[in-house]
Amino acid sequence: MRIDHSRKRRVSIVAAARQALIAGSVASVLSTAALALAGRRQNRSAAAPINAVSHWYWGDEALHRQGASARHTLAGYLTHHGASVFWAG
Repeated sequence: MRIDHSRKRRVSIVAAARQALIAGSVASVLSTAALALAGRRQNRSAAAPINAVSHWYWGDEALHRQGASARHTLAGYLTHHGASVFWAG
């Protein structure tokens, strides 16, 4: 009887990807909440620390944005979330 090792490998890769997605997503949500709370406490802006993450794309403009916006906050959150999932894997 021949054992199909490639199928086992595929199943383990899928399981690892699923685990990284779940763990990374939980880490992203919890750390974003912590960032928002700290931002609210220190700068009176929950969005500012999340906006700052998008500085890689929007430049220094993102570092100074206090309010929530699709441009900065969404880009910052998606960057943060992607990094969290990547590092969980």
